[in-house]
Amino acid sequence: MKLDSKHLILNSALPLLALFGLCAVPARAEDFPEGPGKVIIMRACGVCHSTDQIARQKKSEEDWQATVVRMAGRGAAVTTDEVTTVVKYLAASFAKVVDSSKVNVNKATAKDLVGLGFTEAEAAAILEYKGRHGDYRQWADLLQIYGVDGEKAEAAKDKMDF
Repeated sequence: MKLDSKHLILNSALPLLALFGLCAVPARAEDFPEGPGKVIIMRACGVCHSTDQIARQKKSEEDWQATVVRMAGRGAAVTTDEVTTVVKYLAASFAKVVDSSKVNVNKATAKDLVGLGFTEAEAAAILEYKGRHGDYRQWADLLQIYGVDGEKAEAAKDKMDF
């Protein structure tokens, strides 16, 4: 029997999918604090994400909102009401701790960035780039900006927050 290209691709993909299934580490309920969103997370998020993948993310409520809405758009089985419950649960259980000694680059003014050691032109470039591309996630994101000295960004990395 001769296999056509569809069957050949399917037969090649099945062992790979099985391997991925064996490697997936499911979320475990006992690793999460009790709360109204826990059951929803186990059902909707635990299918694709392990406990530590979820718990190691420390985010503000606004950032959790964006993440949960994005995951719902990618197929997570949650209702609109459940999104609100999950966001509140995650924000309370896995909140980002703000270090007031650091400059939040996503909320910084040009003056704040100059205080980190950047020139006024570099500070303007950082703000302009953020305006076009959205929030930064880590200091290394600044390395993408034309006109910003990467050595200055690296030197200031311990003084930055995102």
